[in-house]
Amino acid sequence: MMLSMACFGINDALMKSFTGQLEWYQALAIRGGIGVLVCIVLALALDGPRPVGDVVGYAGNWSCAGRILFELAGTAFFLLALFNLPLADATAILQLLPLLMMLGGVLVFGERIGWRRLTASAVGFVGVMLIVQPGSAAFSPAAFYALAAALAMAGRDLTTKMLPRRIPSTYVALLTTFFVWIMGIAISVNHPLPELSSWMLVKLTVAAVLIGFGFLFSVMTVRTGDVSFTAPFRYSILIWASLIGLIFFGEIPGLLKIAGAVLLVVAGIYSFSRDRAKSETTGPAR
Repeated sequence: MMLSMACFGINDALMKSFTGQLEWYQALAIRGGIGVLVCIVLALALDGPRPVGDVVGYAGNWSCAGRILFELAGTAFFLLALFNLPLADATAILQLLPLLMMLGGVLVFGERIGWRRLTASAVGFVGVMLIVQPGSAAFSPAAFYALAAALAMAGRDLTTKMLPRRIPSTYVALLTTFFVWIMGIAISVNHPLPELSSWMLVKLTVAAVLIGFGFLFSVMTVRTGDVSFTAPFRYSILIWASLIGLIFFGEIPGLLKIAGAVLLVVAGIYSFSRDRAKSETTGPAR
């Protein structure tokens, strides 16, 4: 999970660096084409070739198809947020994801939670409000893109838990990257690309490699790891986003935003640590 977050964090910074040079969908289309090649190599190297009919069948599986649709929405919304918000802000809002997954477990899997974890969710929501700051001069409507991305990504991870074992994680990552690429191409078709420098191509290639590994590590973790143990490690992306935002973009978050991020992290870690403690002693958490 920490490797996945490192890949996503550096990828996000590279994509944000194209603000004012490329539209988000153009960057997505170019990165996606390279990313598909990366994922093909990973799939062949780790799981071997599969018949085309099998791969089409993977994509047609309802849980895999649902995961892809959620990923398309999450990617589009997050890139819109990334191109219009400071890197640390967009990343911090996305840290609502672990708490959303907990609530999704209640709605989708019928899990039960008690007042302590409900309180942790409320604290996490307060954290998001401190980051977003609705009604203040610091508020940006683009924050809603990040919130929508968090909701879509929670749906993505919940459907990932439902994937049948017969579908290899490498092919899930490949199919996801492929359809995200197609989305980028479809939106870009009537928008000619500006001239790309060799440095821009290098950055897009690195981003493609990172997103491929990020998808793979994330799918492997969500499918095989204990959610209550792995989810808090998602917060490691805040370290990457804060350092990169400060060093490369000169972004210095205000005290309220820092406080909001801290509340989110504390609420998420408490919630999942309590879930783990209860499951080890009395069964499913209350």
